[in-house]
Parts: sequence; C-alpha cells; structure tokens
Amino acid sequence: MNGENATREQLIQEISDLRQRLADLEKLESERKRSEKGGWGDEDHYRDLVENSRDLICTHDLEGKVLSINQAAIKLLGYDSRVFLGHNIRDFLQPKFRNEFDSYLAAIRKDGFAKGLLLVKTRTGEKRIWEYHNTLRTEGVVVPIVRGMAHDVTDLKRAEQALQRSEEAAQKLAKESEIIAEIGKIIGSTLKIEEVYERFAEEARKLIPFDRIMVALNNPEEGTAMVTYVSGVGIGGRKIGEVYPLRHSGNEEVMRTRAGLLVQPETGEELEARFSTLLPTFRSGLRSMLTLPLISANQVIGALHFRSKKIKAYDDRDLRLGERIADQIAGAIANAQLFTERKRAEGEREKLILTLQKALSEVKALSGLLPICSSCKKIRDDKGYWNQIEAYIRDHSEANFSHSICPECAQKLYPELFTQ
Repeated sequence: MNGENATREQLIQEISDLRQRLADLEKLESERKRSEKGGWGDEDHYRDLVENSRDLICTHDLEGKVLSINQAAIKLLGYDSRVFLGHNIRDFLQPKFRNEFDSYLAAIRKDGFAKGLLLVKTRTGEKRIWEYHNTLRTEGVVVPIVRGMAHDVTDLKRAEQALQRSEEAAQKLAKESEIIAEIGKIIGSTLKIEEVYERFAEEARKLIPFDRIMVALNNPEEGTAMVTYVSGVGIGGRKIGEVYPLRHSGNEEVMRTRAGLLVQPETGEELEARFSTLLPTFRSGLRSMLTLPLISANQVIGALHFRSKKIKAYDDRDLRLGERIADQIAGAIANAQLFTERKRAEGEREKLILTLQKALSEVKALSGLLPICSSCKKIRDDKGYWNQIEAYIRDHSEANFSHSICPECAQKLYPELFTQ
C-alpha cells in the first residue's frame, strides 16, 4: 500500500471511529428518555451517565442562559464550571454563529427541537465544531428548559475535509494526466509537427491558461534560438522562423539549469539586467512568463514558453505542470526536427545531383571522324550543314576561340609589311 492509499485508509478509519461516538451519544439520549419514564430511582443512574459521558450535555433556558453543564463540556472548553453557569451560550460561540443563535432559539420554541453544527471557542482560543441535537422540555418543570446534547465532531469534519481534498487532488491529478497523455498523442501523431501545434495548444490551455504560447529551438553553435511555433499576442522579432539571441534569454537560462523558469516582473528594469531578451515580451503587456526546457536524449533542444497578461498568473503548480508538458512533447519535437533536417538534406542532395547532371550534360567531347572541307576547312554536322570549324568545336566542347594570325599567313596576306 502506497503512502496516499495509507492516508486515505487512516482518514476512513477516523471517520468510522467518530461516527461510533455519535452512535454512543444517541444511546445516551435513549438512556435519558428511559430515566424520565422510570422515576427517581433511575434519575441517579442518568445523572451518573451524564457526568461520565465523553459528550457534551447541558441545559439552558429559552434565552440561552446555561442552567447546567457536564464535566466533559467543561474539560473540552477549558473553563471553570462557574464561568458557564448563569452565562449565555452565545458568549462562547464564534461571531458568525452568534447571529444565528436567535434563529436557533426561535426553532426550539416553534418545533420543540433543533439540530445542526456550532462553532465554539475554547478558553485558549481554539475553534471546535459541535454537532448538537437539542430538545425542549415543558412537562414536569416549572419553566420550559432546553436539554442540549452535543458531540465534538471537529476531528471528524477535519478528516472528512482531508479525505475530500485527497479525493479531489486524486481526481485533479487523473484529469491532468489524461490531458498530458492526449498532448503526447497529438504531438506524436505526425513528424510534420507544425500541423498539430494548434491542437496541442488547445489541450495545454486546459492546464495552464495563457495569452501567448511559443516553442523556440536552440542553436548553440550560432548562439541563437529560432521560433518554430507561436500563438497568441504578437511580439516583434518573435514570429515563426525568426531568430533571437540565446544570451540573456529564457532559453539560455533553462538550458543552463535544466529546470523551469518563472519570471513575473513588475517593471521592465527587473528584466533588463538578467533577461534583456524578454523586454519585448514585457512591453507587449505580458506580465507572467513561464519557460520550460525541452529535453531530449539528455540535451536541452529548446524551450516551451507560456505568457499571460495577468500579474502573478503562475505558481509552483503551473511550473510543475509545465515541466510535465515539456517532457511529454520534447521527444516528438526532436524527432520532427531530425525529420525536417533530413528532408532538407535530401532536398539539397537532389538539388546537387541535378546541378551535377546538368553540368555533365554540358561537358562534350569530340571523337570519331569529322567531315571537313579540304578547301575552306568547314565541318559538316550530323544534319548535313556546313559550319565554321570554330563554331563546331565551340558547340561540341568547352573550348572557345580567340583569333590571331600566324607569321606565315601574315607574310602571305600582308607581303608589303615584310618587304620593307
């Protein structure tokens, strides 16, 4: 049995014990009624039961003045019996119940009985809760009196409240776990994570309210972080695809500490020295900033950011929940990042292959027999056209021509230059 179950079992046992004491009180009431019917011989027996009872028994008049009170009540409240006798019960009640005491007396007069809860104050100032069941006696007495029987249910109520809180906490934890599991399911449903970010944000909002949510991935080599998803209040320089410096940022801090960061400044000056990159966030009207590390394969790959316009919007519970959410999505984000990088690398590879293929297709070699005119030296191509030799070689290789003239041709063409 774990600690939580053990605590619940203890609370249930305490409630059971206290209910047994209530049953004992009812038994005492039955004894009292029998004593009234049995005459004076049983009165002594009843008086003995009253004085030795662990429950609170008293009588008071129709104005609330105490006429008698047993030792259990005196001991529990910590007063001397003389303090009670002749004083009004109203004086021993907490203020909120004093105003209801007149309604209690009216009910006694009208119905002949009243039951409910009273919050009383002991001599030391401690507050105790009494569950009472009082009846009006008019027969056999000179003036009507109220017989009061009460049981201290303080521990019972506290146990019930503790059990209720425990059950509510368990239900809340189960609901949180259900939502976080759904977040993991959404994020892990595809490697194209940008397609499901909006659904993720809807689920995350059920746990942590926000006016802006953002995912930014780290690039330590370049000292930057890049926004990969954002929704909500717009901030300059923080749109999808934009980068900002890691230095003095929430990303840098959670990368260093590997723990969530809660920043809720009242002024911009509080941010400037330590987290200057958060100043645009503050100037956009966002006053509560929750940043959680995204850790995958023992590396802080980025951060999940929650932002709220409300002052002091987040507490340790939100920090704990945020870390659980970040843990749930970090692996999927890392896988999606690897998938994106792989697709980008494949695209670059395909582009390179196409470039090389194009380059190779443009590299040509001359081979075989070329039909060339023995007079003008033109070359006939595959289509039967005669081309200048320079043009043919240029089109079928990577060679180009620059024209000049050799000495022999120069002497032949310009003999006058050589006869001087």
